[in-house]
Amino acid sequence: MEAGLGAWRGDRPLADVLLTHLHFDHVLGLADVARDVPIFVGPGESAFESPFHALTQPVVDQLLEGRAALQEWVFDESGAIDVFSDASLFALAAPGHTPGSVAYVARTPEGPVLFTGDVCHTVWGWRNDVEPGTFSYDSAGSARSLAFLRALAARHPSMQVRLGHQSL
Repeated sequence: MEAGLGAWRGDRPLADVLLTHLHFDHVLGLADVARDVPIFVGPGESAFESPFHALTQPVVDQLLEGRAALQEWVFDESGAIDVFSDASLFALAAPGHTPGSVAYVARTPEGPVLFTGDVCHTVWGWRNDVEPGTFSYDSAGSARSLAFLRALAARHPSMQVRLGHQSL
């Protein structure tokens, strides 16, 4: 049995939760997060509905029940937010898979790390420039976001890339 988020974090409290999107497989860890911890999502993410969501929305709703309203990132024309105003973490608008999909770049002691969320969720997709396909809200937008993230990683060859569902 794997340890839950609480066991992994120990006594260190969470200040915020930064989600890439609200698909149920990306929010299941919220069960281990205190209900008063703010949760951040991309613009329009909390209002997005689709037939796919109809099947999974009850799980997401249950995990969000009793929490404060979701906080939405407000991106300017650059599509980037310096989360802590110190260049240690950036939120990047990456719409397509869902309207409010967000990627993140963290500056770590080991170098920069790009978290793609489901802009690209497989190694094969990343290497062959293929976005999540039929699971995307907007295929053209998904392709643009993937091209943007791949170009970002290409400009920074030391950047580690963490895909939505596989290790690269």
